[in-house]
Amino acid sequence: MIDASKQFSKEKKKNLMTPENIAHILKLYLDRTDVKKEAHLASYEEIKKNDFNLNIPRYVDTFEPEPEISLSELADDMKKTGAEIAKSKESLLSMMKELDADSPEEQAALSDFFESDGGYVTWQTYPKSGFRVLLALGNSVSSRI
Repeated sequence: MIDASKQFSKEKKKNLMTPENIAHILKLYLDRTDVKKEAHLASYEEIKKNDFNLNIPRYVDTFEPEPEISLSELADDMKKTGAEIAKSKESLLSMMKELDADSPEEQAALSDFFESDGGYVTWQTYPKSGFRVLLALGNSVSSRI
């Protein structure tokens, strides 16, 4: 059994097997030996034990363990990302404070929103009309701007 899934060169839209790739696969075939993560010489008994299933991964283990992740580095990255989100949120809220509402009710909703912690801001599109509103959710205020 030969796993030749990594024996190619990436080209534009298609993968290409170079003469070197073909020569390597042919060498694996002619040598008829086990090569870690590439080839395995399976006996009839082994194939029978696998119910005659010739699926290559049953015979050639190509598993690559995932690299370990440092939890302290992950925590640091999360803190940095949180700081970037807070900075972006502050910038967005500062721009939003320049908004003027068309009615006293909308202006009151804006005022309530800015008196809260600023909450979460997202766009909501109404499918039938295609009308988009900026939906801002604070601690206890839900406002449509």
